[in-house]
Amino acid sequence: FIEDKDFKSNSAAYFSGVSHITVQNNPIFQNWNELTISVWLKPDVGYGNPYPPTGYIFIIGRWLASGSNTSTWGLVFLQPSKLLQGVTHDGITTSKCSTDKLNERVWTHVAFTYKSGISKIYINGIEENSINAASLQNSPYNLEIGWHKDNICQYKGGMDDLKIFKRALSDNEILQLSK
Repeated sequence: FIEDKDFKSNSAAYFSGVSHITVQNNPIFQNWNELTISVWLKPDVGYGNPYPPTGYIFIIGRWLASGSNTSTWGLVFLQPSKLLQGVTHDGITTSKCSTDKLNERVWTHVAFTYKSGISKIYINGIEENSINAASLQNSPYNLEIGWHKDNICQYKGGMDDLKIFKRALSDNEILQLSK
């Protein structure tokens, strides 16, 4: 554990590029029509260990591969472009809502929402991008935090106050979480 965004020692998780958390698949993750991921991130230089063919570094999500009943949503970095992407997958199409506003070695609040075919990504409470997006699908895969299921795409850096909601928070609610 490391110092969090409020300088409280041993209060934020540190992902070493090998460490991760797996939350076993649960019926609570099924039949989502909306989503919000809210998290404070402090990525190390380089953000972690990218998957060689694609450059992805996996932060959090339920993702394995493309296709029906596989991937559904996630938050990833893309190297070497250093884009932060919120992604959704409907069984056919993958949608990527991106921003390049995340800095290394700095605590930054990130939020990603999906509702009614629109994905939005926020940095420090401010909407940075929105796109028409693929809907969320059901998936049998676990919720993975800090890595991809196959021990690839490992995130390296701090993570604090991770919250996942089964609804899209309002702009004001996201702004409050970023304070």
